[in-house]
This record gives sequence, structure tokens and C-alpha cells, in this order.
Amino acid sequence: MAGPQTSKSAAVRSDHPDTLASYNALAYAYTSAGRVDEAIALYEQNLADAERLLGPDHPDTLIARNNLGRAYHSAGRLPDTLTPLKQNLTDR
Repeated sequence: MAGPQTSKSAAVRSDHPDTLASYNALAYAYTSAGRVDEAIALYEQNLADAERLLGPDHPDTLIARNNLGRAYHSAGRLPDTLTPLKQNLTDR
């Protein structure tokens, strides 16, 4: 018996911290493959989820914010790079 069908556009997310780590790893893979715009979208969602689930000063949230800043840098979005990195200094 086949499992439920989902479309590629359907976003399946979980509130479990391991899911956050998996999405972070996928975003990193996208960045490494040169798919930076897709990586940024995942990093942005992952950061929002981490802030909601873990709080703004949790170590995994800080990592998520740092990764988003690095992805912005990789995309050449230098002004956007500073916002998450500066926020990390505030939330530490």
C-alpha cells in the first residue's frame, strides 16, 4: 500500500528540533550546489521556526541566524548580511 501523496510545493514541517537541523543541512547543501536563492528561503524559514520553537538566544537559533547571514553574503546581498550577524551579538 502506497503512502500519502504530497506535491513538491507542499511544505511539510515539524516542530521537532531534529527537523530544524535537517532543514539547515538541506539549506547548506543548496548553498554548496550554487542554489543560493533556494538556500536563503530555507534558512529564512528555519530561522523563523527556531526563534518560535527555541527562542532567540538558543544556540541553535544563533547558528541558524549565522547561516542565514552567510547565505546572504554568498548571494552578494551584503547589506542583508549584517542584520542577522549583528542580531547574534545582541542575543548572545
